[in-house]
Amino acid sequence: MKRNLWMFILVVCTTVSGVSAQSLKNRVKKLLGKDKSELALNASVLPSPYVNINNKITLADTLDFNAIAEEIVFVNALSYTIKQGEKGKSNIEALNVSNKSFQVIMQSSLALEDEKASSYTCQLKFLIRSNKLIVCVDSISVVAPTLFGEMKSTAFENLNMQKEKSLQQMQEFTSVYQGFAEGMIEYVAQEKPQSVTHWDEIEAGKVVQGMNETECLLCAGAPKYVRQSGVKTRWMMEGNATIIFEDGKVVSIIR
Repeated sequence: MKRNLWMFILVVCTTVSGVSAQSLKNRVKKLLGKDKSELALNASVLPSPYVNINNKITLADTLDFNAIAEEIVFVNALSYTIKQGEKGKSNIEALNVSNKSFQVIMQSSLALEDEKASSYTCQLKFLIRSNKLIVCVDSISVVAPTLFGEMKSTAFENLNMQKEKSLQQMQEFTSVYQGFAEGMIEYVAQEKPQSVTHWDEIEAGKVVQGMNETECLLCAGAPKYVRQSGVKTRWMMEGNATIIFEDGKVVSIIR
């Protein structure tokens, strides 16, 4: 199966190479705020970098952005996730601005010419703390063809770890995640977002006059089309809504 055939409905990217079960355990403890006694880890059964947390197979990682302000990390991570998702803003299941956290459903699939290839879905939870982006991936499922050619969805918790195919599917998903993290690291480090002040409106999903383009992206998602005419910019959104900017600020919303 060629790695360059991967197409992402929502692309997720970082590097998890060389991560030990113990370091993952520590990262997850920080993310979930659990005591050691509350973590049901059984790393001897699961292949690295997976751990079992509360009977859920989980992959965890921490992306360090020491030289970048927390708010920029948060804005860029959220912007990247929205831009990469085919469903845009609707991929975001939960957004908590004060806690600098959000969670999203991801789905990955192979190129269309391989109609019977495996695809994966999962839930990703993002949390910003001390200039670090903490990522927790769980609720992972694989959709793969059966012996009769039908596509069947199986949660990772129900995979048979004694079978080579199951281990291959887990390794394949690790590569999917690695691709996600690498893209996010690059985007967060390089992108220069506009100042964000309309956080209440963003959390409520309400576009208002005076917002800049970064704020509109976080609030409503990426536009289907963009048209420029002098100092005016038009964003054509899903559902036929149009956001009109003048000199980079929202002046009108047409629904």
